[in-house]
Amino acid sequence: MEVLLGKKAVIKYIPRHPADADANWANVDKARRLLGWEQQVSLDDGIAALVNWYLEQRSWASQVLTP
Repeated sequence: MEVLLGKKAVIKYIPRHPADADANWANVDKARRLLGWEQQVSLDDGIAALVNWYLEQRSWASQVLTP
C-alpha cells in the first residue's frame, strides 16, 4: 500500500480487540471442488483495485469512522 499510495505508513499499535481472530485456516479447496470456484484476481491486483477505488471514493469514504 505504501508503494501504491506513495506514502510511508504511520503504524499505531493499539490493544488487541477481543473479537480479533488469532489465526486463519481458511481453505478454498471445498469451494473449488463443489462450486468450481477459481481465483480471478491476484492479491496484488486486488489491493491495487481497493486503493484505486478508495482514491476515487475518498470524498465520502474518508468520513467513515473506524476505531
